Amino acid sequence: MNDLMKLRAERGALEPLRQGHATGGGKLAARADFVRQWMTQNGDLTLDELCGAIA
Repeated sequence: MNDLMKLRAERGALEPLRQGHATGGGKLAARADFVRQWMTQNGDLTLDELCGAIA
């Protein structure tokens, strides 16, 4: 309970911090246009299809 009180005093709220990578980064960032186009045309994309298409 004391940790929560310290956290609230430091940040002013008990909201969790954002986790993960910054927006726009990641392994598929360079292929974002391709993935969007594929989803528009087919509506679905499996990992196997993605690996085959970008290989």
